[in-house]
Amino acid sequence: MPLLLILGILDLIAGTALAISGFVPLTAAGLIFAIGIIVTIKGVISYMMAAGNGFYFDLLGILDMLSGIFLILAFYGTALGFFVWFGVAMILKALWSIVMFMVR
Repeated sequence: MPLLLILGILDLIAGTALAISGFVPLTAAGLIFAIGIIVTIKGVISYMMAAGNGFYFDLLGILDMLSGIFLILAFYGTALGFFVWFGVAMILKALWSIVMFMVR
């Protein structure tokens, strides 16, 4: 299941970008905007799939949606202090996905 590895790497990139957004301006990096869009869409799909199965408390999908929105905001120059914590949460989620890929 290499898709889990690819999504884990995408989460790792997004989390790292969010974690450094408070220290480094990301306004000129168009890749950050694209990753923000992809992570937001991934979060919406994750939440909608979970809600379709009757599970309305999909924290990982909500984390993806918020992190994608925060990456887009960081691209436009609005970087708030709590973006770092969402970045750390995304990095932990990415490491979990990569480890699960390696175990299976």
